[in-house]
Amino acid sequence: AAPSNGSVSPLSMEIDRMQAENAKLLKRLTAVESANMNIYAKDERIKDLETKLKESKERIKELERLLSRGNESKAKEINDKYRVGVKDLEKQLEKERQKNKALAIEMDKKTKMYDQLREHEFKDLKEELDKLEAQRKQDIVLLQKSNTEEGSKVRKDLEKAKAEITKLKGENKELAKVRSELEGKSNMFEQNVRRLEGELAKLGAEASKVLMMKQNLETLTAQMEKNKADYKIMEEKYKDELLKRKRLHNIIEDMKGKIRVYCRVRPPNKQEIDMKSPMIVNVVDELTLKVQTRHGIKTFGFDSVFSSASSQDKVFEDTKRLVQSAVDGYNVCIFAYGQTGTGKTYTIQGNDANPGIAPRSFIELYRILSMMNNYTYKVECYMVELYVDTLTDLLLPKAMRGNPPHLEIKEDMKGMMYICLLYTSDAADDMQCVDLGGRRIIKKKKKTKI
Repeated sequence: AAPSNGSVSPLSMEIDRMQAENAKLLKRLTAVESANMNIYAKDERIKDLETKLKESKERIKELERLLSRGNESKAKEINDKYRVGVKDLEKQLEKERQKNKALAIEMDKKTKMYDQLREHEFKDLKEELDKLEAQRKQDIVLLQKSNTEEGSKVRKDLEKAKAEITKLKGENKELAKVRSELEGKSNMFEQNVRRLEGELAKLGAEASKVLMMKQNLETLTAQMEKNKADYKIMEEKYKDELLKRKRLHNIIEDMKGKIRVYCRVRPPNKQEIDMKSPMIVNVVDELTLKVQTRHGIKTFGFDSVFSSASSQDKVFEDTKRLVQSAVDGYNVCIFAYGQTGTGKTYTIQGNDANPGIAPRSFIELYRILSMMNNYTYKVECYMVELYVDTLTDLLLPKAMRGNPPHLEIKEDMKGMMYICLLYTSDAADDMQCVDLGGRRIIKKKKKTKI
């Protein structure tokens, strides 16, 4: 065994030296092949330029055909353009050919040098290989004579190494599988991270909007609180002014007198005109009139006098302020008194073309109420007829007219007069009040006080 070990060691060193020499040769061979590849690339470049040159010539021929067909100006322009391109390609082709020629000459020199070097080195290597082959055969003989136990041990170690390699390959496959799964999970995790980052950015934008909205809300809330305070102050001032206005208005009305008597002179009717009856009433001014009687002319004074030419609007103008007093909480009563045919119904009720005091009062009442935005109100109406000391409920529903209740005028604890068992109806607006008044039905012409 000792001689065999001594002979194997120089052999290993010789093999290492030959492998180093082969590596050098391989490096040189790679350099030569690289040069060949450069030459091949140059050849490809030249072929590409030749192809382009051929295509350009074909285009020139096609342009010449166009020129012969009549498109002279356009064809000439394109032809000049392509001729310039062809000349540039020819110059490039010539340069590439010169470069390729120089590279070919240099390659021939390097190839000859490489062949000479390879032939010399191949001769030396062959001699060395022959020596090594003889030495190898001798070493083989010596190794065959060595102890077989060492070879058996080596084989066992080799089999063990193979088993270990097989095991490692299996583990490597498992690791590759786990790696693949981990890479998939990693990709999924990265996608989730990007998605969450996008959602986080959206939430950040939304949070900025919410924060801005909160700031705006706080500003608006502060402004609203200020407006509430201002509104409360204005409301208190308004109430004070309203109270003052009510007092002043009703003081003025009281100064005119709690009971006022107006006189309206109606124009002659058809019968009086036909009979040529003389006019016995003379309106002196807005407060005075004279009446011719059997005992002479008598003068009468009133709070206001309306002539026969006075319109319904003029009559109502001097009484509509009493509607405001009624809204302020004062009791107001307007009634017409006179003989049959003197125009009481016309003055109070009027007609569609010329409404009287009652419809105009309804309209004025709801106009005033519509301006009272800070108040709630409810309007109820009733309508009665007084004839021969008998009260008749004119708004009584039809179902109750067969057995109407007995109406009586009574006084309450506050000294206010009221009619018991009277039917009242809600009125949502002025037109409903007018409609309720228009439902009054009088089958016979009666002397009526309203």
